[in-house]
Amino acid sequence: MPKQNHPSVITNCLRLLLFTALSACITPFDIDVEHTGNIAVVAGQVSNLPDQTFVQLGLTVNKVQLASPVSGARVWIIDETTGESTMLYESATTVGLYQPSYYTGVPGHAYHVAVQFPDKTAYLSETDVMPSLPGTVRSYYDFGRQQYTDLEGIVSEQPFLFAHVDAHLPDTDEKYYLKWSVEEVFLLSPTDFPDVWGNIPDPCFIAQYAEPQRVVLFNGNNIHTRTLEDVLVAQRVVDWSFLEKHAFTIYQSSISLAAHEYWTKVDILANQSGSVFDQPPAALPGNVHAVEPGERALGYFYATAQVMDRFVVYRTDVPFPLTFPDCQYNNDRSNYPTRCLDCTSVRNSSFRRPEWF
Repeated sequence: MPKQNHPSVITNCLRLLLFTALSACITPFDIDVEHTGNIAVVAGQVSNLPDQTFVQLGLTVNKVQLASPVSGARVWIIDETTGESTMLYESATTVGLYQPSYYTGVPGHAYHVAVQFPDKTAYLSETDVMPSLPGTVRSYYDFGRQQYTDLEGIVSEQPFLFAHVDAHLPDTDEKYYLKWSVEEVFLLSPTDFPDVWGNIPDPCFIAQYAEPQRVVLFNGNNIHTRTLEDVLVAQRVVDWSFLEKHAFTIYQSSISLAAHEYWTKVDILANQSGSVFDQPPAALPGNVHAVEPGERALGYFYATAQVMDRFVVYRTDVPFPLTFPDCQYNNDRSNYPTRCLDCTSVRNSSFRRPEWF
């Protein structure tokens, strides 16, 4: 639900000092930004949350920075602490995404990933130890207006939802490195045209990252605080996806120093991307390497301990008029948006309802 109270002026000043100090912790680095095709991209994580362990596989396209997904690979996560290996299976709905049937990582255990591409080329990641749990997180949202640039480059003032968190870290001497990510799932009910059988079309559920270009990090190495307030973790333009139920899930992840340094470089290199599967990856060095000499690889695999929080927004919660065409049937209406006729036409749509939705 929306947060009702607002931080004081003193809190705002402290927050400004905090994030100024955080930005001072970033050091320069050199990156080779050559654009080479047909290089393997291996990216993912192992988590203590059962549905947040995954690996994405791709190949860079010649002279283009994007990676095309790879299907038909074999993927294992190895727990070096116990010696056990767990196989991941390709998603039935997303090409190149591999997940275990059920798996929960353990803080303090060391992990790496092993991958065999369809051409039998094998890749391994370096070892990463899962940190301790990152305390607790409380999420909330508010609305406002700001400048928005659409896909055609047209700039206009649009309504936005802003997602924030308050984070509370454990009261220990342990240094924490945090990363926040926001996933959204919204409902799309197709137009229910009258028929003699009274059939109602199945709804779609669209899952995506709320703002993949935003990489939100916290470096606790030189900051002596256990409470972070009003951290902006995502901003989302209000569009037709708010006509029905729209859920936002915020993940607060504790990561290793090495993983924090990698994501800092991703943010600096291309702050328009929150994923190595978006632009770039370029040739940003990661921790994945080919078993055979002469082969190259990009991407990063890491262990993370996560906590999450979630809020749901309904049409009646939006303080702006939603003038987008909806999918409600009207006998006098002849034109419906494509999404209303076929909800699977929307990217990342599925008929599978999340258990919690």
